[in-house]
Amino acid sequence: MLVILEKVKELSLQWHMRGIPVRVFDANIVHLSGGTQDKTFYQIERNVVEKYRGFFPLISYTCGWVYTGRIQYLLLRLYRKARYKI
Repeated sequence: MLVILEKVKELSLQWHMRGIPVRVFDANIVHLSGGTQDKTFYQIERNVVEKYRGFFPLISYTCGWVYTGRIQYLLLRLYRKARYKI
């Protein structure tokens, strides 16, 4: 499921970069599985950040947001390692 959601999100980023209007609708999302933010989740997040770093200063998704700037992203990763021991 995580990979499918990631592909949809990445498509919207690519459309935005090409000038195609992208609309986001506010919705209450219920994750029946509870979800997991394990190493795979953070690896996919890191890949997206590195790919779109020069185009977007911030990327948001259903689990939160992430800065794409090198310093901000490094600080966020250090915080997560200390806080969540990942």
